[in-house]
Amino acid sequence: MKTDLIYGIEDRPPFKDALFAALQHLLAIFVAIITPPLIIASALKLDVEKTGFLVSMSLFASGVSTFIQCRRFGWPLRITGRQYLYECHDI
Repeated sequence: MKTDLIYGIEDRPPFKDALFAALQHLLAIFVAIITPPLIIASALKLDVEKTGFLVSMSLFASGVSTFIQCRRFGWPLRITGRQYLYECHDI
């Protein structure tokens, strides 16, 4: 079977390619985490301080849930709904 894959599962891309893929992944995460609190704050007409607090708590909750998902603590659960956002390798 012929595939058009550039890298296989066990392959390691060059550092430059990996860096650009990581930056793209980081921007996708950032947009998906920050956009909902900004929309909610705008709809509720909250001031800048409360909007910043919502964004900060969104980032904090995302970090905590990612840590729990990576460590699992013996629980086979998925906290996040977006599979592409949270990939846990050797944390």
